[in-house]
Amino acid sequence: MTENFIVAHALFTIPFISILVVLMCTQETAKRFAVALSAVCFAACIYSTNFVGQTIVLPLAVIDSEIIFQLDWISYFLILLNSLLTMISIYASVNIIKMQRFFYSAFFFSYLACNGVFLSRDLVSFYIFWELTIIPMFFIIGIWGGERRIYATVKFIIYTLVGSIAMLGCLIYILQHSPDSSFESAASTIKHLSVSIQQLLFLGFFLAFSIKVPVFPFHTWLPDAHVEAPTAGSVILAGILLKLGTYAYIRILIPLFSDVARQFSTVVVALGIIGIIYGALMSYIQSDIKKIIAYSSVSHMGFVIIGAFSFNNDGLNGAYLQMINHGISTGALFLLVGILYYRSHTRDIDDFGGLATAMKTFAFFFMLTTLSSIGLPGLNGFVGEFLSIAGSYKCYGIIALTALIGVVLSACYMLRLWLSVFWGEQKKSYPDMTTSEAAYITILSALMVILGIYPSLILSKITWNL
Repeated sequence: MTENFIVAHALFTIPFISILVVLMCTQETAKRFAVALSAVCFAACIYSTNFVGQTIVLPLAVIDSEIIFQLDWISYFLILLNSLLTMISIYASVNIIKMQRFFYSAFFFSYLACNGVFLSRDLVSFYIFWELTIIPMFFIIGIWGGERRIYATVKFIIYTLVGSIAMLGCLIYILQHSPDSSFESAASTIKHLSVSIQQLLFLGFFLAFSIKVPVFPFHTWLPDAHVEAPTAGSVILAGILLKLGTYAYIRILIPLFSDVARQFSTVVVALGIIGIIYGALMSYIQSDIKKIIAYSSVSHMGFVIIGAFSFNNDGLNGAYLQMINHGISTGALFLLVGILYYRSHTRDIDDFGGLATAMKTFAFFFMLTTLSSIGLPGLNGFVGEFLSIAGSYKCYGIIALTALIGVVLSACYMLRLWLSVFWGEQKKSYPDMTTSEAAYITILSALMVILGIYPSLILSKITWNL
């Protein structure tokens, strides 16, 4: 019992207290407290490693059911990534002036809500925390975003609510036929339903999760949200919130609807491959650096989809690694773009050129992150994509190899970005990275190298029930 409470305090109570403390701070002290508290959250997350495998069961008298939380390795590494990116995002937010207390508290709210999604093992708590994750990003984009922030926020909410309504309807139906809301009971209940009902329920959950990923053609909210979001918001959006959808695939959709998932798998994988190629092509034609990275996320998340729906260890390992690695690499890319925008106040690649001369440290980190993003062997991006394609090939044969087109295209658009910004005639000169900027980028860069060389740090802990 003591261990259960330690986990609950480490991953729920501390971020909740952090929200309250930051809200009570003055505008002048809000960031200092937020940075310190985010470091406490990260340390608590590290400490909770000792309690992986613990389950927390809380009665929910309202619906005569139970709320079930469990910390396993699949959830833990995503929570650790959530904690790390939250801490870095808060620290890197240097240009936030208005309503600082609410800005930083929103990140702790997001951290807590995402932890709830990753830890939930019953449909009720999963849905509650799933919905709570919408609230902080709504305010982060809507208040601190760019000129078209209202349009981007409304679009984000509309898309998300459509999926939420579909999932709620499916959840209510399952709860009416299930003795409780646990994943195990839900899976058992679903197996005894008619095939047509199973298919409808699968499609409802699939829609909700796919909008969050986002899967083609439900992706159009993402580029607008990224472009208008502040830098820290883009880091959490790409690094964590997109992973909620793919995590839900491997935690809920495939285990609960195992038979139906196989029936629809060819269609889902086809959508994943289309997303890989489409996202890469759209990235290539963009001039706004943030849009390039946003569409690249659509492409990269396609590898998670084809890996998850391969139903074998290689594919699932690749999908999971891609989730972690994309959060690290794309989070770093958005932070680097934020550093450049803070100096230049533009994100158009045509406004840059020759920055490798004046910004040597910045150019080095950008190049390393670029190579990670395109999947260079030896860096973290390679392993996840390779295993996803290998696992998918075992299941779907030569069709899965069309995903390699996306790998080639990713090199094209990322190297185009690199060459446009850092080579050629120097149009303007900007100061190089500060020590503090280099510090948090170094952390993410080190992870790119470490996980590229030693992916077993994660894979040795992960097991799948196939």
